[in-house]
Amino acid sequence: MSKTFLAAIRAQEVAKALGNNRPRALSDDNVRRPSGPLSDAQRLKILTLNKQKVKGTVIAKNMGLNPSTVHNTIRRYDIKKGKVVKLYQGTYG
Repeated sequence: MSKTFLAAIRAQEVAKALGNNRPRALSDDNVRRPSGPLSDAQRLKILTLNKQKVKGTVIAKNMGLNPSTVHNTIRRYDIKKGKVVKLYQGTYG
């Protein structure tokens, strides 16, 4: 075997040994469970925090939601007279 090939095999073995100490895969770190539709209380909390200039990613992390869910809620809903209202009705909803 050539030196380079042998070095590559040894490097793979070292990398494999390092991975054995990790409790789970890297891609599983930020897994959030999918949930049903948001309640009005959750939407109200998202919109209130957004008006207080809290970043959407921080809101998502604190509430255990996907950042895209928070972004879509901010884009689609608003607070009027203390209630959550949809800004527009699209073709499908």
